[in-house]
Amino acid sequence: MAAPCLNCSKSVEEHEAFPEDAVELINKYTGGTTLGYCVKCAKKQYLESLQKLNKEKETWNGYFKKRIWNIPTVTIQNPLNWDYEALGVVSGQITMGMGLMGDLSSTFANLTGGQSSEYNQKIISAESLCLNLIRLRALNLGGNAVIGIDMNYSEAGGSKDLLMVAAVGTAIKLRNLDVLGEQRRKDLEEVSKKAEEFVPLLKYKTYKI
Repeated sequence: MAAPCLNCSKSVEEHEAFPEDAVELINKYTGGTTLGYCVKCAKKQYLESLQKLNKEKETWNGYFKKRIWNIPTVTIQNPLNWDYEALGVVSGQITMGMGLMGDLSSTFANLTGGQSSEYNQKIISAESLCLNLIRLRALNLGGNAVIGIDMNYSEAGGSKDLLMVAAVGTAIKLRNLDVLGEQRRKDLEEVSKKAEEFVPLLKYKTYKI
C-alpha cells in the first residue's frame, strides 16, 4: 500500500509526493516540521519557498561577485610554506563567440605588428570567469584556495567563431592563512565563513509542478 502524504493523508498514488529536498525546502522557509508533502497540497508553499530561495541566492551572488577574487588561485603545484589539505579537482569552462569582426581585426593587427584589443579583452574576460568558476567550486568543496591551475584554449565544435577557455586545478583547504598576509587572511576568512552559509542552499533542486 502506498505511503500517505503526511500533510493531507492522501495516498501518493493519488497525489504525487515531493522529493525529500523539496520537503526540506518548504520546512526551511515556512518553519514547518512536516516529514512529507504531496505536490497538490503543498504546491503554493513550495513555489513561495522556491521564490525565497532564489532571492537569497541572488543576494549571495552579489556578495561573492565582489569578493570571490579573495580566493587564491595559483599555477604552482606546491606553493612555498603552504600547509594544506587537497580536496579534489575543480574545473571551469567558458565558450564565447569571437565573431567575424573579431577575427578580421585580429588578423589585421597581426599583419601590422599590433594586437587586437577587442579580441584580447574577450579572452581576458573568459579567463576571469573560468577562475571565478573554479573558486566557487572550491568553496563548494569546503576549500579556500586553488593550486596547480592550468588554462587551455581551443575552438569549440571546430568553429573559428567559438572559442572555449577552460581552467582546471586542485581545490585545497589552506590551514596556515598567515602566509597570505594579514589583510588577505582576514578577507579570506570572511569569504570562507560566508560560504558555509551559502553552500547548503545549492543542494535544493528546482522541480516543475
